[in-house]
Amino acid sequence: MSEDSPKRSIYHRLRSNLVRGLAVLFPFYLTYLMLRFLIHAFSQPLSSKIKWVLQQLELETQINSQLENALVVLTSFVITLLLILFVGALAQRVIGRKIMHVLEATFERLPLVRTIYKTFRELTRIMTGDAADTYKKVVEIPLPGIPSGRLLGFVTGSMVLDNGIRYLTVFVPTAPNVTTGFLVFLKSEDVTETSLTPEEGIRMMISAGILSRRSD
Repeated sequence: MSEDSPKRSIYHRLRSNLVRGLAVLFPFYLTYLMLRFLIHAFSQPLSSKIKWVLQQLELETQINSQLENALVVLTSFVITLLLILFVGALAQRVIGRKIMHVLEATFERLPLVRTIYKTFRELTRIMTGDAADTYKKVVEIPLPGIPSGRLLGFVTGSMVLDNGIRYLTVFVPTAPNVTTGFLVFLKSEDVTETSLTPEEGIRMMISAGILSRRSD
C-alpha cells in the first residue's frame, strides 16, 4: 500500500463529511432566510405607523430600543396577517370576486404589468396549492417518437374541434417551471388516468421528480 493511501482516505472522508454537512444544514439555513424575509416583508409596511402610535402613547420612553423594535415587528406582522386573512375571506364572497375581477382586468390591460402579474399570480397559486383546483386529474400521454416513453399532464377540460370530435384538453407543464408548457388535444382512449392527485402531480413537477409519492 502506498503512503498516499491513508492521506487520500482522510481527504475523501473529510470531503464526504463536508458535503453531508452542507446537505443537512443548507435547507435549514435557506428556510431561516425565507422566514426572516417573510416576517420582514409582512411587518415593514406598518412599522412606521406602529412606531407613530407608540410615540403618541409615549411608550417609547418606557421601553428600551430592542424591545420596541421587537414589539413593532410583532404587532405589524400580526396586523398584516389579519389583513391577509380578511382579504382571503373577502375574495370568497361575491363582492370580493367582483373587486378581484376589476383589478385583474385592469392589470391585464397594461402590457408590461400584465406579464409580471400573471407570472407571480401563477407562482403564488402553485406555492399555495390553488393551482391544483384548475386541474381535474393527472394523466399519462404518449411521448412522441419513443413508444415506451410517457408524459405527465393535467386534464383541464374538453373541447370539440372542427372535425366534430370531442377531445380532452391536457396541459403538459415543463419541469420545474410549471407555469409554462404545452396544451395538447387528445382523444380519451389516448389518455391514461393515474392515481396521482393534482397536488402530487404539481409537487412532482416542481421538484423534477425528486418528490414523488414513493419518496414520502
